[in-house]
Amino acid sequence: MRIAETFECKIVDEYGGVYPDAIATILDGHEFLNRGFSAEAPGSEFTFKTETDGAAYRVMYWYNKESVGKFKSRPLLIAEGGGFTDVLKVDMTHAEAKEIVAKPMSQDDKTLQLVKYDLLRMWD
Repeated sequence: MRIAETFECKIVDEYGGVYPDAIATILDGHEFLNRGFSAEAPGSEFTFKTETDGAAYRVMYWYNKESVGKFKSRPLLIAEGGGFTDVLKVDMTHAEAKEIVAKPMSQDDKTLQLVKYDLLRMWD
């Protein structure tokens, strides 16, 4: 597993436990891209596009900073359907996500910011 970023944030576990000062580690962030090309009319030049359609990620966390190194991290599980999943999907309809997508920065930086700010606002 590749660690993208570690930071402090509020976490609510699958049992409803609230950890306001948890330490979260983002793992394996992935971006869904709408890639392709099109031409307005026959014979016209092709227009290529790469747009972010969405992003998904996984998170491991500790209850607080005192737990880091003393205890194993836990996977963040979210209710989905009749069970739980550890794959979280970024809310791309949120104004903050739209703002991040519009920023002039690398796709990797956009993906990391989308994921981080999605997690930070998840339980606000």
